[in-house]
Amino acid sequence: QNWLMRTEDAKEGIKATAERRPANFAGK
Repeated sequence: QNWLMRTEDAKEGIKATAERRPANFAGK
C-alpha cells in the first residue's frame, strides 16, 4: 500500500479524512 501514498489521490484522501469530508479524487 506504500505506492498509494505517492499519488495525489492519496494526499487528497488523507486531507479529506482529516477534514471529515468526501475525497475529491483527481484520478492521478
